[in-house]
Amino acid sequence: MASSKAAISRIMCSFVMNFCTKSRTQEGVMFCVENTQMGILLNGSPLPFFKPSRGLRQGDPLSSYLFVLCAEVLSSKLAIALHERSIHGLQINKGGGSIFHMAFANDLILFGEASMSEARALNEVLENYCKFSGQAINLNKTRAQFSPNVNSSTKRLLREFFQITPTASLDAYLGIPYTSGKLSKSQCSDLISRVSNKLQH
Repeated sequence: MASSKAAISRIMCSFVMNFCTKSRTQEGVMFCVENTQMGILLNGSPLPFFKPSRGLRQGDPLSSYLFVLCAEVLSSKLAIALHERSIHGLQINKGGGSIFHMAFANDLILFGEASMSEARALNEVLENYCKFSGQAINLNKTRAQFSPNVNSSTKRLLREFFQITPTASLDAYLGIPYTSGKLSKSQCSDLISRVSNKLQH
């Protein structure tokens, strides 16, 4: 079993337009996207406003919402691959369902069987999605975590196939450490502290 975390940085406006229903919703969304102007402060002084031309990027006021909407397309493609059994995900318990991905904003965690057949199927889904959405996987921020049961030769093949770096831990997801074991209270202390501070203010 292997899991990977990928960071995705942009969305093409044309993909958003095709994704939205051809209705007033599409018109409203695209009006906000296409008529946006941005300004930059340089050493405290404002520069002339300009119109972005590279699509949505992280930091745009609408980006968080539209990234989530467009990620639904990827989720659907992965669900189809899971239904067709070309990918298998992570089975929660015997006879239970499988988790094959978790997504938040521009972060994506994928779960899969550590095999070349599953790697190729997963890569095909990702490549097709990136091609049509204009999104790109940031390989510098992408990591793979393998189960202790995966042998070294399989790890090497998968690492070379995806061109990503293996890691012992995928850091945190929504402020909670990503771990294969049971979370301890101390591991969640930082998240609890930040939530408490927000509630107090």
